[in-house]
Amino acid sequence: MDERAAFSTHKVGPYTVRGISVGGVYTSLQVPELSVVLDAGIPLRAFCGTDQLFLSHGHIDHLGGLFGLLGVRGMMQKPRPMRVYLPCEIKDELLEALRVVSKLQRYPLAVEAIGLAPGDTLAIDHNWHVRAFRTHHPVPSLGYQFLRRVKKLKDEHKSMSGPEIAAAKQAGADLFEEREQLEVCYATDTLIRVLDSNPSMLSSRVLIFECTWTSWSRSRSA
Repeated sequence: MDERAAFSTHKVGPYTVRGISVGGVYTSLQVPELSVVLDAGIPLRAFCGTDQLFLSHGHIDHLGGLFGLLGVRGMMQKPRPMRVYLPCEIKDELLEALRVVSKLQRYPLAVEAIGLAPGDTLAIDHNWHVRAFRTHHPVPSLGYQFLRRVKKLKDEHKSMSGPEIAAAKQAGADLFEEREQLEVCYATDTLIRVLDSNPSMLSSRVLIFECTWTSWSRSRSA
């Protein structure tokens, strides 16, 4: 069976979002342009070559496929362990679970585990950074915002011509500032108030926001 027939692929601006999400069963998505997998509720072989995984939290429907994913990577003889980013509160438990499963199958399931706290920002390659933010769930959980930091001409210098900019740079003038471009944001298993606690989500070019249940109030006549 071609597993690609089981998941969806969507082109959203310059990015591709593919994978599968069934509430309470499994969620695993991939953004190939960022070289990241978002959660591992199911071990999709098509995702096994990706070296960076971002786990939102420790529930089985978002983490249970990790062991199979790592097993397939072992058969692929990947040269380095998968780098797994996750809430810092569950890092030790994940490493212990991997130790036990490795013992069960007599094969090491190694990862490079990187625990994050809300607000942590770090480079994931020379072009990309990720920022973790708190989501609202009964267990420790994070969302992830992927961004680029680019040099932009300061507003007060935008009227300068090309030769003027070149001359000013040659003279050592401070013409540029670093700005963040918010590209892709991922939040899952959270309450809608996450949009209030992290409003920059709505400024991202692409927002991946899992919506499993909706609720509403119905007024009743007296």
